[in-house]
Amino acid sequence: MSGEWTDDAVRDWARQHKACWELLPLREMVKGEGVRETGLELHLFAEYLPPPEQEHGWAGAQQIHERLHAIAERVIPHRHEGTRFDIEPFDAAGHLRPETGFAPEIQLSVLVTAENTAHEPEEALVRGLMREIERALAGLGLKARSWEGSPSR
Repeated sequence: MSGEWTDDAVRDWARQHKACWELLPLREMVKGEGVRETGLELHLFAEYLPPPEQEHGWAGAQQIHERLHAIAERVIPHRHEGTRFDIEPFDAAGHLRPETGFAPEIQLSVLVTAENTAHEPEEALVRGLMREIERALAGLGLKARSWEGSPSR
């Protein structure tokens, strides 16, 4: 992405594309310890309504995904020891969710896994990461789960 993408520009883009997020803890059964939070899954969504004149309506989907990728890079705190971040590759399929009135969206998914470190146990690390990511996303104008109201059509 060329040029600097300011926080205000991100907020404007998020509003225009009704960008939203879901953040889910990943849990595993650990022998002798029970269920433990070992990571999280972040999903970023942005509405994409291709112009009717486009022969292949999803031509602009890659640009939406690139913007979501830039947002993910911006909000994920990479400085934590013992964490791994995997951003899923571009998926050109339109995603339809009931909470958005089935408006077509582009989705970007990030898997964050944590390991026990000398500084903090993985569950505390995961909870701290979730709080940081939620705060950063809200600060950039993205909404949790969906924007109120109906799709743009």
